[in-house]
Amino acid sequence: MVIRKTLGYVLSGLGVVGLASWSFEEVKKAIPDMEKIVASIGGDTVLLIISAVLLILGIFIVVKAGGGRKKTKNYEDVPVFRGESQQVVGYRRHK
Repeated sequence: MVIRKTLGYVLSGLGVVGLASWSFEEVKKAIPDMEKIVASIGGDTVLLIISAVLLILGIFIVVKAGGGRKKTKNYEDVPVFRGESQQVVGYRRHK
C-alpha cells in the first residue's frame, strides 16, 4: 500500500512538473534539457496531454491506495444488566 501511494505521488509530481513547464517558460528553462525532451515527444500539446494523464493517474492511485483510515467493524452495543431489577449499568460490544 505504501509503494502504491509513493508511486501515485511520484506520478502526480511528474504531471505537475510537466504542466508547469508547459505553462511557464521559466520552468522549462530551469530544467536541464527540458526543451530537448519536449521536442522529442512531439511538442507542447503532447507534453500537456501526457502531464495531465500522469497527474490524474497519480491522484487516482493515491486515492485508491487508501490507508490512513481505520476500518471499523460493525459491532452492536448490548446492554449489561445488574441485579434482579435488571438495571442497565453499561454497554458492551457484541459481534
